[in-house]
Amino acid sequence: ASQAKGDPMAQQTVGQEYVNAARLEKKMAETGVDATIAVSPENTYYLSGVFIRTQISVRDRLALVVWPQSGEPTYIVCNIEESLARAQSPIKDIRTYVEFAESPVTTLAQVLREKGLANKKLGVEERFLTASYYHELQRLVPQARLVAVDEAVESVRAVKTPAEIDRIVNAYLKTEKVINDAWGASRLGDSE
Repeated sequence: ASQAKGDPMAQQTVGQEYVNAARLEKKMAETGVDATIAVSPENTYYLSGVFIRTQISVRDRLALVVWPQSGEPTYIVCNIEESLARAQSPIKDIRTYVEFAESPVTTLAQVLREKGLANKKLGVEERFLTASYYHELQRLVPQARLVAVDEAVESVRAVKTPAEIDRIVNAYLKTEKVINDAWGASRLGDSE
């Protein structure tokens, strides 16, 4: 592993070399979608480089990545998470919504209209977008054709880029070192 690349969090601020963009665009072309809308914590993390813990614990606090077939991606987050998104994501176009005052899907629909995607074929993670948000999206962009891309996005993540492999190896080496240090420092009779 390349030690020069260092901490995975530092890599995230450098660029999107950890995203297999070419493979994602190929899968999008195969499925015929003009943009992919990532909703799941795993895929928004993969595409944005930012892990938002509350995306798991507060289910209505959506984070979404709109990844068009051409053009720059957009990252939509709750305004509470904006500073984290700006500090860690290489995505430049970050949009926010105010929790409990605005729907994240309203912001999504605005982005889709701005990018000329509101009447296109859009790939959505159907397993993670709740029915109420799905219906809201259909209502706000009625010309769009929504199709499932869950498996397509997961298949992109399954093939690791060199940067991802470096991150995995780096994490393993750091974990192994901590375990060895802990074992080496412990003595018979020590408590946890």
